[in-house]
Amino acid sequence: MQPYTVSCPHCGETVTLDKNVQEIICPYCGTKYNVSRSESSGRADSVILYEATQVVNQMLKAIDKYHEDSIKLYEGTQKNVSNPFKKLLAGTDPFAMSEIHNRYFQYLDNLVKELDEHLSSIHDKRSKSDMAKKAVEAILAPASAGTPFQVVFNYEADDILSQPLLKHLSDDDLRSIYDTFATPERQKYFYPNQKKLAELMEYKLGIEKKKGLAALFSKLKRSK
Repeated sequence: MQPYTVSCPHCGETVTLDKNVQEIICPYCGTKYNVSRSESSGRADSVILYEATQVVNQMLKAIDKYHEDSIKLYEGTQKNVSNPFKKLLAGTDPFAMSEIHNRYFQYLDNLVKELDEHLSSIHDKRSKSDMAKKAVEAILAPASAGTPFQVVFNYEADDILSQPLLKHLSDDDLRSIYDTFATPERQKYFYPNQKKLAELMEYKLGIEKKKGLAALFSKLKRSK
């Protein structure tokens, strides 16, 4: 077997190997990790996992920046807008129409696709699920208390982008995310994107529709 390199998922240093060992202790930081090669790409799991970690870090930064930028944008565009709720529904709200949202959603969607590709090449199920969970939890994180409705509405619009990552989650991790998704705080802002995502999670978890969040959404919709 030809020599190949792996990157330590902890410190990022590169180590050259000349055989297909199952575990290695990083000579730089002492971290022990799996280095079995991915069946689909021929590269070591640790290399792909390190690359996936970088994508998740980009994702976390993008989400934080978008939240900050959305608040600033809202404060700057809503000062002289009468009845912004009606303008939002009519598609004429300057906040909702800003390019900041489209650019963010496209960027996040690209990161999710990139992460999905990385995780699809890893056959270490535990590592795969851990990474996917971190990303999905970041995307589904609810807006802070007191956040204006228009901002919350845009926050929630990105939830459905997490859909490709659900298949990488273990049943326990998927259940954990679903239970968090079902908190009373989230139920206050349960829109069509949440309904679609909830249905998918319920299907994967084997939850009957009449007992799941999708049914709750229907009840909330009828009560309005």
